[in-house]
Amino acid sequence: MVRGLHGPVFVGPELDHSVRVALTEAGIEVVGDLGFCESPRVAITIDPTVIPPTVEWVHCPFMGVDSLLGHLPATVQVLTRTTVGMPERIGSYTSTAVAAERWGFHTYYQRQSQHLWEQTILGGLPDPSDSSAVQDLSAVILGTGWVGSAVAQGIRTQFGDLVGVSLSGESKPFFDRVLPFNKAPWEEADCVIGAVPLTPHTSKILGEQVFLRLTGAHLVLVGRGATVDFDALRVALDQGQVRHATIDVYPVEPIPDGEWLWDHPHLTLTPHISGLTIPSDIVSAFLAVRDDLLAGRTPDVLVNFRRGY
Repeated sequence: MVRGLHGPVFVGPELDHSVRVALTEAGIEVVGDLGFCESPRVAITIDPTVIPPTVEWVHCPFMGVDSLLGHLPATVQVLTRTTVGMPERIGSYTSTAVAAERWGFHTYYQRQSQHLWEQTILGGLPDPSDSSAVQDLSAVILGTGWVGSAVAQGIRTQFGDLVGVSLSGESKPFFDRVLPFNKAPWEEADCVIGAVPLTPHTSKILGEQVFLRLTGAHLVLVGRGATVDFDALRVALDQGQVRHATIDVYPVEPIPDGEWLWDHPHLTLTPHISGLTIPSDIVSAFLAVRDDLLAGRTPDVLVNFRRGY
């Protein structure tokens, strides 16, 4: 049992002031300067370097916890994360990305910059307005957890076959089938969606071996940037195994100036907006977990240290 659940909560300096205000309004004593409070047992932060050495429970304000794992003080027994609203936003983003690519928006953005008024018949892609035209199309979603499931729900009407890929291959709702990674039908994919957390097992999991099996798929990346081998992606884009890539997450953010990603004609880049963290989400998630811990319940968003998510 985490001690100090009724005591002060350390809030990392990287978080918006509105988080502190909302917690205070909820009756939580918020501290950020350890020189003026008793040693806190609870912290909300993404930065392991600021966590007080007395903390036993860390709540991550975001969904991804890879920056915390392996860097937490030895006193930390419980790590939880914020998922409120984020999977649904990522599902909406992915659905939008799929539709925009099918309509050829990336082509029209380029023509707009050149002041060109030129219409194009969809180049071999299904008519986005014809629901029957997508029934033969397959989407392969790498990751069947919170995010992957929300993505599957978001794109349900845009594909006839939704294939989930996970380490276990265990059946999950919202997918037509779920397969282990070594049995994934990459050759069948009209769209591949990367929606896995970053762990030692998923680092650069979308790389040359996967891209060589694709036959002109659209890649959408909403999980973690380091799950893709970007050197291999560049080759796949140039050779046509990936016809277009919509990327929202990157190994280094922001993308460095001069990086090839900025100028590739078959890339759509967005600045990590698909799962934006809203301060109210952080507060509501934290309070829900606190209630669970006080009641002796296991929170749904409890992180498994061994699995990394």
